[in-house]
Amino acid sequence: MNGRLYDPVLGRMLSADNYVQNATNTQCFNRYSYCVNNPLRYTDPSGEIIFTLLALVFCPPLIPLGIAMDAGSIANTLQNAGHIHHLGAIPALPTLPVAPTAVSAGIFDRMRLLVQRIKNHSNYNEAMGHDLNIIGSDEALDRVAMKPTLEIVISGGEPIIKWKKGHADAIRLEVDRSDNQGWQFLAINTISGFHDKQAFPATPTTWKYRAIYIIADEPVGQMSDEAKITVS
Repeated sequence: MNGRLYDPVLGRMLSADNYVQNATNTQCFNRYSYCVNNPLRYTDPSGEIIFTLLALVFCPPLIPLGIAMDAGSIANTLQNAGHIHHLGAIPALPTLPVAPTAVSAGIFDRMRLLVQRIKNHSNYNEAMGHDLNIIGSDEALDRVAMKPTLEIVISGGEPIIKWKKGHADAIRLEVDRSDNQGWQFLAINTISGFHDKQAFPATPTTWKYRAIYIIADEPVGQMSDEAKITVS
């Protein structure tokens, strides 16, 4: 039956216990002891009442686990409560809180709209933005109104197109080289300072550039005003 025999005269078990119930209690390292070496106070019919006792003393929320591990001996423990009076009254099982309701989808979009609504209020100012831990009003993102401003300089015999990136991921550039081809796709760049390496024409010609911001691979806002430069 895998049971251990107990000698009430010696107050010791006649065979060693292979399991250490509580490594923080030195009595549990005595492999021949019974009930943490205190048989006058405790009884342990199943051999596992230590789980319930540890739960009672150190962590009441684990009492259900101790009961589950020692269902046979808990009744005996309660009947002999007088023998463990130094533990005090058996604490009541805690009431676990109700699980919170799951947040519905779209929470980030709703928060963004809420922040935008706060910033758009006539009384909003930057100090309020700092108090609420949101970006100042000058950083409010209005995708519809986004419009790049282009600047063109000649360097090393090449037109260099510059712009302010802002909140956009990239910019889409188009060019009209006055060759009756109209506006043509030029490039999509994530860094300001695009070098147009097209060879200059033999006669002075006006090249025009325009651009639109891109966020998440989609064009947003308005097309920029045309930026012109004469090359030859």
